Amino acid sequence: MIKTHIGLSHVIGIGLGPYKRLCGTFSVRAFTEMDIQAMLSFTAFRIIALLEGVSFLLLLGVAMPLKYIYMTPLAVQVIGPIHGLLFMLFCAYLIMILKRHTLPAKVGAWGFLAGILPFGTLVLDGYIKKQVAGDVRELI
Repeated sequence: MIKTHIGLSHVIGIGLGPYKRLCGTFSVRAFTEMDIQAMLSFTAFRIIALLEGVSFLLLLGVAMPLKYIYMTPLAVQVIGPIHGLLFMLFCAYLIMILKRHTLPAKVGAWGFLAGILPFGTLVLDGYIKKQVAGDVRELI
């Protein structure tokens, strides 16, 4: 197993001050490649989930009213495929996260439900953020 010697601040992009507040004391541990990949996969999933949630809200709140009230379907033709791609990425990353981190099926069910509800991915992001913080504390 290859060890990579870097501090937590390099992995999640925060300075020493927030790190001390997060974990209490400062200690440097050699992170394995898998540890780094796990944190990056959570970060990528959170970004995709937020983009999917925003695209869904744009589709429902902007594009659909433009199409049905003002008879301008162009917004749906642009935002619709973007949202579809982001939704498929969201589902693929959710499956990957569930398998890689052996999260319970209940989390997967809530994740898929969050993907089809307005503001659902934004709520799911809060859970994922807590999950990542817990994983980071365990790594140190």
